[in-house]
Amino acid sequence: MDYTITFDEKATQWLFSKTAEPVIVVKPFQPGNCCVGGMEAEVTFVKPDFENLFHHQKVEGISIFIDQVLEFKDRHIHFYLTGFSVFKTLQVKGLKRF
Repeated sequence: MDYTITFDEKATQWLFSKTAEPVIVVKPFQPGNCCVGGMEAEVTFVKPDFENLFHHQKVEGISIFIDQVLEFKDRHIHFYLTGFSVFKTLQVKGLKRF
């Protein structure tokens, strides 16, 4: 079953300004700190080595790989841009943390 995936306008523009065929990989990130609970998502831009461990979906010309371990509320994922200048990065909303 596919996810409902949305982007804010600035995120889409930023991705296509970097490359003609953007790739987004969303995978689990758990800091090595004993006091941090739950799971966070890490967004990277390199196609995964083991694609069979990811759900793949293409939206608006963007290839998106989502780690099968992650769960999202109502199967909806929203990508948005944060930061400024060279410090811009893509963030993801909708992760079920617990």
